[in-house]
Amino acid sequence: MGVGGDALGRRRSSPGRSRGGRGVGRSRGGAAGGRRPRTARSRPDHQDRRHSGGPPASAGSGAPQPSRAQVVRGAGPGAAVSRQGPPEHASTVHGESFRWRLEFERTQEPRALDLAVDNGFAALAALPDGDPRRPVMLGHLASHLHRRYQLTGDAAALREAVRLEREAVAACPPGDPRRAAYLHNLGTRLRGLHDRTGDESALDEACAVGREAAEAAPGKPMYLISLAAHHMARYQRRGRPDDLRRAVAWAREGLAGSDPRDPHRSAYLNITANAVSSLADHTGDRAARSEAVELARAAVAATPPTHHDLPGHRRNLAMHLRGLFRLTAETALLREAVDVTGKALDALPHGHPDRAGCRSALSETLLMLFDHTGEAELLDDALDAVRNALADTAPESPSYAPLLNNLSIVLRARHEVLHEPGARQEAIERAREAVRLAGDGPRRAIFLDTLAAALGVQDDTVAWNPAERRENVDAARRALVGTTGEERGRMLATLAWALQKTTWSPGEEKAIAEAVEHAREAVGVIPEGHRWWPSVALVLGTILLRAHELAGSTPLPEVADVLAGGLAAEGAQPYDRVACGRALALAHTRAGRPAAALGALERSIDLLPRIAPRSLVRGARERGLERHHGLAAESAAAALAAGRPERAVELLEQARGVLLAEAIGSRGRDLARIRPDLAGEMALLRDRLAEPAAAGREHAAVLAAAETRRADADRWDDLLARIRRVPGLEGFLGRPRLADLRAGMTDEPVVIVTCSAARADALILDRAGVRSVPLPGLDGAQADAWASYLRGGDVPQEHLLDLLAWLWDTIAEPVLDAVAPAPGTRLWWTPVGPLSLLPLHAAGRHLDGGGASVLDRVVSSYTPTVRSLVHARSRRTAEPAAGRALVVAVPEAAGQPPLPGVRRETAAVAGLLPGARVLGGGDAVRDELLAALPRFEVAHFACHARTDLGSPMSSGIVLAEGAPLTLASIARLDLGAARFAYLSACETAGTRVGLADEAVHLAAGFQLAGYPQVVGTLWSVSDRIAARIAAAVYGGSVQDGRLDPERVPHALHHAVRAVRDDYPRAPGLWAAHVHHGA
Repeated sequence: MGVGGDALGRRRSSPGRSRGGRGVGRSRGGAAGGRRPRTARSRPDHQDRRHSGGPPASAGSGAPQPSRAQVVRGAGPGAAVSRQGPPEHASTVHGESFRWRLEFERTQEPRALDLAVDNGFAALAALPDGDPRRPVMLGHLASHLHRRYQLTGDAAALREAVRLEREAVAACPPGDPRRAAYLHNLGTRLRGLHDRTGDESALDEACAVGREAAEAAPGKPMYLISLAAHHMARYQRRGRPDDLRRAVAWAREGLAGSDPRDPHRSAYLNITANAVSSLADHTGDRAARSEAVELARAAVAATPPTHHDLPGHRRNLAMHLRGLFRLTAETALLREAVDVTGKALDALPHGHPDRAGCRSALSETLLMLFDHTGEAELLDDALDAVRNALADTAPESPSYAPLLNNLSIVLRARHEVLHEPGARQEAIERAREAVRLAGDGPRRAIFLDTLAAALGVQDDTVAWNPAERRENVDAARRALVGTTGEERGRMLATLAWALQKTTWSPGEEKAIAEAVEHAREAVGVIPEGHRWWPSVALVLGTILLRAHELAGSTPLPEVADVLAGGLAAEGAQPYDRVACGRALALAHTRAGRPAAALGALERSIDLLPRIAPRSLVRGARERGLERHHGLAAESAAAALAAGRPERAVELLEQARGVLLAEAIGSRGRDLARIRPDLAGEMALLRDRLAEPAAAGREHAAVLAAAETRRADADRWDDLLARIRRVPGLEGFLGRPRLADLRAGMTDEPVVIVTCSAARADALILDRAGVRSVPLPGLDGAQADAWASYLRGGDVPQEHLLDLLAWLWDTIAEPVLDAVAPAPGTRLWWTPVGPLSLLPLHAAGRHLDGGGASVLDRVVSSYTPTVRSLVHARSRRTAEPAAGRALVVAVPEAAGQPPLPGVRRETAAVAGLLPGARVLGGGDAVRDELLAALPRFEVAHFACHARTDLGSPMSSGIVLAEGAPLTLASIARLDLGAARFAYLSACETAGTRVGLADEAVHLAAGFQLAGYPQVVGTLWSVSDRIAARIAAAVYGGSVQDGRLDPERVPHALHHAVRAVRDDYPRAPGLWAAHVHHGA
């Protein structure tokens, strides 16, 4: 047999990946999954013919013969197999068998391979006993059967190939010069049998006969490389470092002893690259990782352009490039991986059996490209690639289960990133199927690990399922069997995490002790400084905290030490470091060390820019911040526990509205006044970094755009450093300071409402300073539940009344009692987290009478952060608007119900503002609106709006024709003359719960564009009531045809109260309208 897929084996036969369900150090596509790279076939069989003879000569009859392609298609005679004739007839039939094999390799027609097998058996049947040609024919027939196995996954064909190879060896006694070749071939078949069935005895026998072959023909490169492959497979199976060291040594020796002109040299390079890559996985040796890449590049370069091994060698090169990229983050490596993966796939014709493996490799590369760029569209391409690979693969193929495993990983990513309905459940089902198909084979642990990861996904969309939790523990426990080294450490952490998610209660000491034991062992196995260290430290720290909570017996110093190490781990994933910081703060809090808890959270907040770097697309930055929603409230609670309310305000400002603050700060007037040149440079970079991803781009173009973004992000950092060296701009875009915030305050208060698991408080900020009001009745879980309930839509009116009463009792009444506002006082609400999606301005017991409501006490406005309010006030002018108003009226839009109230509303607004320009119907198109907005001070939209919770920046105003006016396009504007925007549409001030602190909604987008005041809505509104409220707002704000923005919040307040008085039992009609801004 020779080098190649069946000769030297597949170091990584599984295309699967291992990503952490909660981040227990799983790297996408990296060594974490413990997978082996697939070794490409180097020829159909590469049987060593020096001793076993070559293909027999043809014994043609001289008569005209049809082409073999015609025979395969049934177009001519010659397909029949004769088993009768004189002894020389065996050679004739054997020759036919070999030629049919060559025909198969040329056409990939399965029927040609069947004829090769049939003629091979016929040739053997025609041989007399003891014929010296028998070993040759046995070896060739075994090769045909092995090729059938590769094509179909038929284990019976593989077992028959092993039987035939054993018979060939038996026919060559010791001393026979052909014996080494047949031993070599038997070894490769045996290792293939192990790969298919998991039979470890077959693998041990492969190592033994491979060793005998190498010793019988000292220095023969092919035998040394094959022997290396056998020991590599045994290392992958049992994790014994000795097997790995021997494999690498033999592969290097075989490669060094090979002639550069050896036709198999590309295969030698390929297999040696795989062995060295495994050495890098085991040791973490960066030099070995680089060596593997160079060897793989050489393998590709040494492979003829038309050779059928070239796609496989390219596929392996892409895998090694991905491995090196994980260490270096060098974009050029990922670019090369994208390129060679695409070339590998393009070189294979449709229907080729290797296309599935290339598609799977493409899927892995796309997942890594997604990690690098954040472009969610790549997850669509990754899903398409792996589904197409499955469609091209027969269920009985040995590649089918690994493809299912890979599909599970892609689906899990789609659940975690896109919140795609059904993705997690399908991920679980596909992983279960892969485990079932694996049986007791060597891939079983890999697939069990993937199953445990899918079952371990735990977020707000996953209901508690005790049966799944038990299955999660069982899968993690079984995946651990036989693993060694750092991989064992990661899987130990996975098992410990699965155990801690089961229901614990006092008295379950055994389960607690097991989880702690596994987590401690994991921390002992993974060295500090390893990229998995923070996630493993987090597992141990979390479990010890739970154990302490239940038993009060765990020493907290151990918790603090391990979590502090995770928080401080430079070079690790910032998400894991922040998670360690949050857990560390909890440990300090329970130990009665509030100052230490505050310090841990301050360090965690400082890492937020690394979680959402400017080099990523906007959606990826949002997702990064969303993973740590709640951090701001925890930090405020820690600061208040430490007696530092002023610091609580600063941390809330630093940890919330991160992207909003960046956008607002870059438009600051101080920069434009002091250094207009730098302001212009920053505006250019800001717009370049905000460019949305173009749909349907080639993957190379996606990567090129990512490189451009990274370069622009570096320029941004350099520009920021230059700006901060300018006198008067030292704190530009820096951490917020209370002194600066207070400078923008008035005597009317800003009320920040924050709630964490530890405590709930209101922070009242005005010109005099900060004071806190405890809110003991406010429960964070209940706030989360109400926010999610409202986002679901169609909330009954009686439930809304219950919500408003709860908000009054727990928040509004204690705050207003503390503020004691005079009638008509304005008050700005700054709710934190899910509270920002609740109608605090309408809180009250509206059916009780007696003024027990916010509407009866103050005039409410909202601001997502104090900084955004200060910014809005800086753009506000006291003069009434000159009357330049743009009214956008869309009473009818495709796919939307008509809005008859829009016409009445438009007439009322335009009637009060005589100079208004009305754009309606086909005139209201996106480009026209974007061009018109800078010319008008007032913008009024009466139409439908669309809220996209999956991609909030795609939310927008629905127009009659064409594309909507999206939040992304609005937020890029910088309108110096803007005064007021009214969004008379549905849900223009709402977003998904996890992004509540980032205020990613239309109302905030219009504020960012330059409008100091915006009216929006929290949920769907009645067409008739919307028109009534709009008419009342303008009626109370316009005098002599000019709108006075100072009157807008009061006018809205009175309009809402009037509807409330008419419909007190229907808050859905009047509690949705909100005022944002100055």
